Order: sequence, then C-alpha cells, then structure tokens
Amino acid sequence: MATDSVSVTPTPIGLTERALGPDLARGMMLLFIALASSHYTGAATRAGGAR
Repeated sequence: MATDSVSVTPTPIGLTERALGPDLARGMMLLFIALASSHYTGAATRAGGAR
C-alpha cells in the first residue's frame, strides 16, 4: 500500500482577496487590551509605584 504525498507551497494572498473584518476585529481587541492595561499601569505610577 503506497501513498503519495504532494507538497503544496503556500503563496501569499493578494490585498484584494483578503477579508478586512478579522483584521479590524483583531485591531480593536488589541486596542481594548492596551487601554485596559494602561489604566492599571497609570494608577500604580500615580500611587508611587506598584504594590
């Protein structure tokens, strides 16, 4: 029983074929994480350091 494996090299997707939705959702999530973590960092700095 011999099986042949075919190797397919992936090629880059063009900008016109790429969906914009997932990139926008990822960007909004990263912005939310950055804003949420900056709140904690700023509060610790104003209070004289992390406790």
